[in-house]
Amino acid sequence: MKHLLFSFVFMSLQFVTPNYLNAQSTDSTTVFGYVVPKPKLDSNGNPKRVFKPAFKRLGFTTGALLPFNGGATGSTSGLRFEYGLSNKASLLLDFQGNRSQDTTFSGGQVGLLFRSMPFASRRLQPYFGAGWSIGGGRTRGNYGRGRGHDFYILDTDSEGVLKHYAVGQVGVNYIVFKRIIASLEGNYQLQVGGTNAQKQGGASVKLGLAYQFGKKK
Repeated sequence: MKHLLFSFVFMSLQFVTPNYLNAQSTDSTTVFGYVVPKPKLDSNGNPKRVFKPAFKRLGFTTGALLPFNGGATGSTSGLRFEYGLSNKASLLLDFQGNRSQDTTFSGGQVGLLFRSMPFASRRLQPYFGAGWSIGGGRTRGNYGRGRGHDFYILDTDSEGVLKHYAVGQVGVNYIVFKRIIASLEGNYQLQVGGTNAQKQGGASVKLGLAYQFGKKK
């Protein structure tokens, strides 16, 4: 019986020891007797960050507002920050100020959108986006000479409902220089909720210029 037990232990050690040594010599280590993967290192020998962005872009936009209810057109301008989840997906934080007497658009809007960039190219980078925007800013209809300006943080309709919008966009980036990106895009927004919502929605056409941080385009 002792000989059988000794043989079993000896064969088990022969099976376990090479695996343990291989794990030690590759990308694994042991913690409290368990083999676990070693953290991946970057080119500088530091552990890679899990949520390291593929790129970051800071830019500004300017363009025109086109309400679909037959109202007067307006203008828009703003700032935006884009965080690259990968080379083909990003999150966009968009701040825009609108000058329009039409209730389709708020005086100011803050939006968060998800962008998809499915096509790879050296210069051109088409993208599609969708997200949500909330309204705020200056009251419309008070731009006449000698008239005051009413400021507020959030934009509500006559029923006191906060104006918020579903937003979709399509556009294209053009790599002007290594870190300078120009863009042309079209946006459509539709107010959600509220008894006086503009059900036709409205569009905007924007030109943009951004500076990119990071190595990837």
